[in-house]
Amino acid sequence: MAQRQREGARGDLAQVRARLAAEIAGQAALPYTVLGLCDEALVGVATLTHYPGRLAPADALWLTNLWVRPAQRRRGIGTALVQAQTLAARRLNAAQLHLYTRDHQDYYRRLGWSLARTAEIAGATVSIMTLALG
Repeated sequence: MAQRQREGARGDLAQVRARLAAEIAGQAALPYTVLGLCDEALVGVATLTHYPGRLAPADALWLTNLWVRPAQRRRGIGTALVQAQTLAARRLNAAQLHLYTRDHQDYYRRLGWSLARTAEIAGATVSIMTLALG
């Protein structure tokens, strides 16, 4: 059976399986996901994780999967989720946080993020952005 890796990811299938098993068993500090709730309904989510690959150092922390329900956007939910994950990264003593985005660079700049570089992921050009936590 052929083993495949997701583009941009390092490690073989056995490593990925072991990492996921540790996460599911609650033995890993990451990924760490925060939920935005309103009247017990999910309105947003953001995850803090290591994103193994060639985009940043192997131990880099990444803000990923930021999502807010379309009807709830422009109410500060996304900003609150980013701030919660920024605090979580600081608790982990991270000096910097990373993310990538295809088209929301201006949003993240308003929150203090800086463009580090561009990269190709799955055939699309993305902006790699960083936030200093020091």
